[in-house]
Amino acid sequence: MRLILLDTDIGNDMDDMQALAYLLAQPGADLLGVTTVTGEAIARAELADMMLRLAGRSDVPVHAGSENPLRGAFLQTRVTPEEKALLDDFPHRADFAADTAVDFLRRAIEARPHEITLCCIGPLTNIARLFRAHPHIPGLLKTLVIMGGRYGEVNTARWGVQEWNILNDPEAAKIVFSAPVREALVFGVELTCRVFRTDTARVADSAQACPCLVPFSRAIRTSREAWYHDAVALAALFDDAGMTFARGRISVTDAGDTRFAPDENGAHRLMTAMDNDLFFRHFFSTLGIAPVAGQAR
Repeated sequence: MRLILLDTDIGNDMDDMQALAYLLAQPGADLLGVTTVTGEAIARAELADMMLRLAGRSDVPVHAGSENPLRGAFLQTRVTPEEKALLDDFPHRADFAADTAVDFLRRAIEARPHEITLCCIGPLTNIARLFRAHPHIPGLLKTLVIMGGRYGEVNTARWGVQEWNILNDPEAAKIVFSAPVREALVFGVELTCRVFRTDTARVADSAQACPCLVPFSRAIRTSREAWYHDAVALAALFDDAGMTFARGRISVTDAGDTRFAPDENGAHRLMTAMDNDLFFRHFFSTLGIAPVAGQAR
């Protein structure tokens, strides 16, 4: 059983919703808490709590985190209208306090030293603040998971020169990637951007069978694509069939560029290849919903 803390920017792109649903359905995961990051962090906490309640897991703590990066301002300032509108129709907590995530993460990790996998599927501001204020915390983690960075060629017109999670707070990324963790699994946009579906009506119909994805089912129906960036990173913890990893060290520039240097003694394990078919098979099977025909590449 993996003990999981999830740090997320749920409320943009809807892949975070699918990632959280995956953890809730994964029998090998014990979700200890969820923290949120970037603009409207409290609304993001409400979205996470909404999904937890639909899954019958209102016992899982949720904490709102950083609304500002370490320097400057977030590029991601708001929850998308499609996802924020879901809060009008589904029950959720409405009394979240501001910026309690970092202290919650510290307490949770200190209580279970060397047992917790910290999964980061948004900008790394909460984690950088945690590591900077409490330098002993990186060494208490079992594994750090990061969906962030670009380590190969992508369509920069679509995905940008720097990957979005890193670009929103490069200073935070520098701190997190240089932290002395035992092991970090890293997933770059150059591969996760290939994992998507364009048959969103079918995806929506299929998702209705999963209670906590009913809001996602409503919101994704009119979208052109369904993305799985974050779900890929989480699924690898439990079934990495078809995935290849290279060991090394990752550094981050002031501009947000990420650079991987092979090193057999490095703590970073970067995914360098994956089989989309095997991922989708595992993902849909874990959620207990029928696979959607006509996979898009």
